[in-house]
Amino acid sequence: MSWRDTATPDAQADLDALAAAAPGFAAHQLGGVGQFFPYAAHLNVGGEIGLMAPDPELVGENPTSTVMIETLEDVLGVNNAQLRASAIVYDVNTVGGEAIAVNLEHREGIALRMVIPYVRTADGVQLQDPAGVEPIEAIVFR
Repeated sequence: MSWRDTATPDAQADLDALAAAAPGFAAHQLGGVGQFFPYAAHLNVGGEIGLMAPDPELVGENPTSTVMIETLEDVLGVNNAQLRASAIVYDVNTVGGEAIAVNLEHREGIALRMVIPYVRTADGVQLQDPAGVEPIEAIVFR
């Protein structure tokens, strides 16, 4: 059974839009500077997509990726009344190689992780088709 079997058409459209938009900045950073730090994308109640980086005052100097992700989760969670959906984007290593992980959540209670492998090329980074989508525990919309 797919998450789409239980999601409303509006939730599917929201998550599809966020899943399409969220990895773009990561791909841009990987192609330019070779790395990226965890960040968030969100869809507000008005339907606008925005990006958010962890506040340096909250994460301190030289934070780990885990601290950055947890800070993003906390900030999104506190502000979830103004959001329809959220995504936290971070770099992962998989058995198949490097990938971008996107933790997607919707206010309807859907929470899933999408893993997008990528290949470094002479021209930058080429994103592959998602390697999978799996359910995860909701954190932003508990």
